[in-house]
Amino acid sequence: METLSKSKIPPLDDSLRAAARFFKNLLPALLQALFLMELIRFLIFWNSRTHFILMENAEILKAFAVGLRFDSLVLGFAMIPVVLIVLLAAWLRRGLVIAGRLSCWFLILFWLFFCGLSMFDLFFFSFSGRHLTVYDFSGGDGRFATTVGQRLGWETLLLTIGIFLCLAVLGLRGFIKADAPEREMPGPAWSWGRRLGFSFGILLLVALAARGTVTPHHLERSHSEVSSFSVVNQLVLNPLWAFDKKPEEE
Repeated sequence: METLSKSKIPPLDDSLRAAARFFKNLLPALLQALFLMELIRFLIFWNSRTHFILMENAEILKAFAVGLRFDSLVLGFAMIPVVLIVLLAAWLRRGLVIAGRLSCWFLILFWLFFCGLSMFDLFFFSFSGRHLTVYDFSGGDGRFATTVGQRLGWETLLLTIGIFLCLAVLGLRGFIKADAPEREMPGPAWSWGRRLGFSFGILLLVALAARGTVTPHHLERSHSEVSSFSVVNQLVLNPLWAFDKKPEEE
């Protein structure tokens, strides 16, 4: 009985190899999400283009380029629990399939929340010239609800909802395709250097993405100041990053 129970636990290298394959399958979905975040930034810009009439094209292009750093930061934070739970399951050699599926569902819920928030943010940005924040719900004067309600017609509303549903589905397809990792992937033995290098390498990449920079100071609001116009600097920010920031501090 003891031999039988031990045989059910996969070798460490096979478990780590399965985790590596899972992260590899997840990479295209993350790159696709990064692209869709940039596309959402363009939709916010296009829907609010009257705010950018006086701006130079170079400033707007720079806002899109720097905005990728804030998008990477948001995805990096979303990947922290995913990497931790999958690596822990791989090293313990137990529950790797469950950890992978939980991670996929977490990313699916994250993407749905992001798309929903971005849709409301697009409406808010069009008349305020800044991102929607939690303070506009809890401590605001109702301007968000009333102004958006007055400006939106059924055609615009349905078209925007349709666009964001398409974006949500595109992102979901990527995370669903990643699927859960295999319980084990037999292969040649790994050295301890490779085992530790793989694990710490994944953790380092996610940490760098979550910080948004390799400098001692993490990415912050000052990094979005690419123009003397505040609306351009607001365009740089990711809607989710800006959501918990006070308007006067953005």
